[in-house]
Amino acid sequence: MAWLGGAPRDGGRSTSNQPLNTTGETAMKRRGFTLIELLVVIAIIAILAAILFPVFAKARAKARQTSCLSNSRQIATAIMAYNQDYDGCFPQVYNDTTGTRWMWADIIMPYVKNRQLFACPSGPAEDPGANANMQWTGTA
Repeated sequence: MAWLGGAPRDGGRSTSNQPLNTTGETAMKRRGFTLIELLVVIAIIAILAAILFPVFAKARAKARQTSCLSNSRQIATAIMAYNQDYDGCFPQVYNDTTGTRWMWADIIMPYVKNRQLFACPSGPAEDPGANANMQWTGTA
């Protein structure tokens, strides 16, 4: 049967003079990405980064807020445990008989067992009320 025209008989493949590879497609050597392609990819990454960085900052701030709330709850629980153990008395910061002052944080320490609860998660790396070993520096 004679071919009368229309699409080529090879299923739409090109009939150019370029050699065919194993899949039957023309072999084109591609050396790499063009400058325009690289710039487009970099621009897309920059746009995505500009969109996502504020989201990550908000998530980090929310995590710090949750950590602070958890620390406050643990401190309150320790104070209430002290209150229950000492017949409804709260930790005192001044002893009338000896005239000495105590840090209420030191008084509830057996109930807390972690001084890092008193440091603000959003605060500076070193809490102004404690030195690097989380030892209280003030007496007032």
